[in-house]
Formats: sequence, structure tokens, C-alpha cells
Amino acid sequence: MASALGDRKVGARTVAMMIDQAIGSARTSEGRGRMGKSTVFLRSMVNQAVTTSTRRFKVISIVLFALLLGSVGGFLALRYYERKQAKESDAQLRKQMASLMTTLNQQGGLSPDKRKALADQLKDVRKRLAGSATVAAGKSIVLANRDAIFLMAFSGGGQSKGFCTAFAVRKRVLATNAHCVVALARFQQMGYRTFLVMNRQPKRIYRLKRAVRHPRYHKPMTSISEDVGLVFVSEDLPKQVTFASDAVLKQLESGDRMYTYGFPGRLARVHSPNATLAQGIVGRLTKLNGDHGSFRQNRLLQHSAFTSGGTSGSPIFDERGEVIAVNAGGYVESGTMKVVDPATGTSRKVRVAKQLSGYNFGIRVDVLRELLAKY
Repeated sequence: MASALGDRKVGARTVAMMIDQAIGSARTSEGRGRMGKSTVFLRSMVNQAVTTSTRRFKVISIVLFALLLGSVGGFLALRYYERKQAKESDAQLRKQMASLMTTLNQQGGLSPDKRKALADQLKDVRKRLAGSATVAAGKSIVLANRDAIFLMAFSGGGQSKGFCTAFAVRKRVLATNAHCVVALARFQQMGYRTFLVMNRQPKRIYRLKRAVRHPRYHKPMTSISEDVGLVFVSEDLPKQVTFASDAVLKQLESGDRMYTYGFPGRLARVHSPNATLAQGIVGRLTKLNGDHGSFRQNRLLQHSAFTSGGTSGSPIFDERGEVIAVNAGGYVESGTMKVVDPATGTSRKVRVAKQLSGYNFGIRVDVLRELLAKY
């Protein structure tokens, strides 16, 4: 064909006519039972086209796959780097907060101005730590335990009020603070009706059968005692919390994240109970008198989560959603307040007790386990 056409240019129309002739010749030859040259030529052209297209498709597919792998790998590497940076930043904030809490704990040696400056720093670090926290851990704690949280309340004297938090530990047993059990007995002696209201479900009310406190509990004077207690009800509770094992407790360290889940004072509403989750970090673990001891002795857990009166008895969770302690109270220090007489305009200073910001404590859960084992 090349010798017949020479070096002349062949247009698209001519090529089409040539292909039609080749196809017609091939059909004639096939009708006679033999394969003509045109058929061989046409099939050769088709095979070359298919081979070329397949090769190109393979090359393009390989290139696209390589680009896809590169993109995915780059994205994963970026996410890993971001998470690593976030964890490092989070760890630094926890370490800084633990250091500030330890400094604030010093007995004496700090001027009021220095103590206030440290408290302000602690407040700032707590805000930054809250901003870096992952939502998943806190949300999972709420979803898994919201039906195990109860508001302890009384009704009498023309009012209904909540005063403490309790959480279910068995089908018909709840845990709280020993000082909440003392308050409960006082309300009962006054002739008030006492009861429990389930978190987020004000119509789910449970009557109390009895309550007990740890035998070694005493009102805080010079040191803190085993401030845990139990409340018994006559109906089954729908959900119970999970206690952290001793193996988990042994791993607790200053800077670990923790969460309280209970009813802060003004939010302890009997008609609309809705528990508040507050996060913080573990400041330190000590003996009940504040000294450092062995694992078995270090049962006082200092933490930075926000608390108030109604959060007494709240469970303290770790990031896995296991209870590591029972929130019990906060430390206070003496201070002065300037009071102005509106009638005369004269002022005077009075001594007051001020709660240390971010300096609260709970009783480790193994103390509660020991009490629970007796019932």
C-alpha cells in the first residue's frame, strides 16, 4: 500500500474508503473460506490499537493509583503529626497545671499576692487545657453513665431541694459521701421527706431504705477521713458505673485527665435534674493527711475540676470512663474581706474562709470498694 501511494498525503476520507474496501474484501475472502491479506491487515491494526490502548490504560491506572497512595499517605502523615503535636501540647499543659497546684499546696511561704498570681495562672491553664480536650472522652462518659447519676433531695418546709450527688454501684445500692449521709439523717430527723431523682428524668423518683457511712469517717478538723457512704433503695436501678481496678489506680499520676459528673449547687434542681460534666486534671495523690505515702496509703486525690456543694458524692471518672474516686470537697484558706457600712460609709476588714480555686479533692475508689464489700 505504501508503494502504491508513494509519499502523498492521505486524507481522512481516503483512509475511510480504504478501511471499507479492506472490510469488504475480508468478508468476500471469509465467504470463500480463506483469510485475505486485507483481513490480516485489519486485524493487525485492531490488535495494535487494543494493545496500545491497554498499555496506556495500565500506565494511567498505575500513575493514578500512585497519586492516590501519595495523597492518602500525606493526609495520614499530616493527621499523625497534628495529633502528636496536640498530645505534646496537652501533656505540657497538664504538667504545668500539676506544678502550679503543688506550689499552691505549700503551707506558708507564699504571700497573698503570690498566691493570687498562682491561682490566676492556674485558672488560665485550666481554660487552655479545656480548649485542647477531645470531646469524645467526655461525651462517651455521659452517654455511658447518665442513667447512673442521681440527685439526693429533700422535701419539707415548703420547699424541695437537692443537696448532694449519688451514683449507682449495684442494682439497689448507690455511693455518695459520708457527709451527705450525715446531712440525709439530719433532714429525716427534721421530718423532711428524702428521696433520689434520676438524672434528666424528674419523674423517676426512688425512696430510700437506709444509708451508711464509712466507720472511720469523722468531720474534717485537722485531717480528711474516709468520706464515703452508701444509700440503699427498694427498687432496681437501671444502670451502674464501672470501678477502675487496682492496676489502673496504680497508674494514676499527676497530670492525668479526670472528670466529675454531678449536680453543682445552684443547678441541683429537683424539678429538672441535669448533671454537669466538669473536667480537670489530677494534681497529686497523697495520704489522707496530705503526706506522700505508698500506693495503699495514697487515697486522697487532689484535682482541678470545678466543684460546689451539690457535687459532693459525684463520681470522678478517668478518660476510659471508669470511676477512680468519689468527689468529697475543696480546700479553703483564711482571708480578709473589706466590708463597707452603707449608712456611715465606714469600712472594716473581716476574716473569711475562701475556697482555693482548682484545689479540690476526692477519696480514691478503693476505699469505697472496701465499704461496699461489707454489705
